[in-house]
Amino acid sequence: MLHESPKSESKPMTTNLAPESSTQTNSPPRSSTRRCAMCGKSYQVSDPKLVPFCSDRCQQVDLGNWLGEAYGLPWEDPAGGESLEHDRDDD
Repeated sequence: MLHESPKSESKPMTTNLAPESSTQTNSPPRSSTRRCAMCGKSYQVSDPKLVPFCSDRCQQVDLGNWLGEAYGLPWEDPAGGESLEHDRDDD
């Protein structure tokens, strides 16, 4: 005689979308040592608003460089390479 096992009811699979644990993170620790993008000094992050700079001063110097056009992005004239100075009418 064959013994039949009781039929189990199939339940839909569920996935757990909650994070596994707070100890397993991919982000670096917030107190890591970094190097300032302006002066190159090593520093500990104390204010995340200043990163990648060590201080408000370095952040302001960098902004001044951008505003004073000391920095720039590469640019090519799509119209054929003539500068804007040639397009002026000085008659």
